[in-house]
Amino acid sequence: MKKNKLLILFIFIGIIASLVLSFNRIKIEGENKTVDFILDFDEMVKLSEQSDKDLSWWLNKFKGWGINSVALNEETFEGMLEENKPIEVEMLGNALMDINWKQKFPQELVNYLEGDYIDKYDVVGVTNSESLFKFIEKGLEERYSENKYKIFKGEKEFYFLLDGTEKDALYTKGIVLIDNNDNAFSEIKSLEGSKLMRLGLGYDENKIQTIKNAGLEVVLRPFNYNSSWIDKKYINTCFKEYQNYNIKPKYMIFTGKEVLGYPDYIDTVRDSIIDNNMKIALIESGVQRGHIEQAGIEGLT
Repeated sequence: MKKNKLLILFIFIGIIASLVLSFNRIKIEGENKTVDFILDFDEMVKLSEQSDKDLSWWLNKFKGWGINSVALNEETFEGMLEENKPIEVEMLGNALMDINWKQKFPQELVNYLEGDYIDKYDVVGVTNSESLFKFIEKGLEERYSENKYKIFKGEKEFYFLLDGTEKDALYTKGIVLIDNNDNAFSEIKSLEGSKLMRLGLGYDENKIQTIKNAGLEVVLRPFNYNSSWIDKKYINTCFKEYQNYNIKPKYMIFTGKEVLGYPDYIDTVRDSIIDNNMKIALIESGVQRGHIEQAGIEGLT
């Protein structure tokens, strides 16, 4: 009987605790009943390219169907290449394999590489567009520590050197070398890219204006694909962008496998979200049985 009474007591305590948590959750979720369907700008561009209508026509069409927001990612080196902008980006280790590499770069950059430790995991970019150069330069200066990158100017071209690490490196799938008996001898992997290709560089004003002209709200989505580059400077700049583009933020949608600021600067992100009276948006998973998992999302929410 004594064991039964003790068991009943534990069950009773468990029920009370569950009820308290449940009522708190009901109260919170009762105040958050909004479900938003948000267009992705890049996907809308692809849609327009596969049709006989331009992007503005499609944005206005979706506006008429009840959609009110469009998510816009930061510009990246990867995105610029996909849009065929006048820029080339290469791993420094691959660039230096050319015996005439010194003729490719301006003397200032050559002197820097010869006088400093050369890291094959660094990324080097070049453009002959002054407007694109100014956009990238501004993005780097506003967001990242000055010891993370270097800028060099040639006669007609502009160069960027980004400090990469082995953790940033991306390889092609290894080629397996085999002997005459088909036994695996070794595997060769080729250094082809870097996660720095998705480094956030700011937003395209023309894209923002295109969204606004359709009467839609802009949802800015900062990148967080390289946490070693992310600190308070980047986070503060991300939230200043709302004022710069006269955007009133309703919620924050994170990009990538981690929330912005994870793991060291989540408190900074939390304070900024609260100061801007924003909510955290959870993106429904493809199977519609929960939200997409991102490191730090549940604790921050």
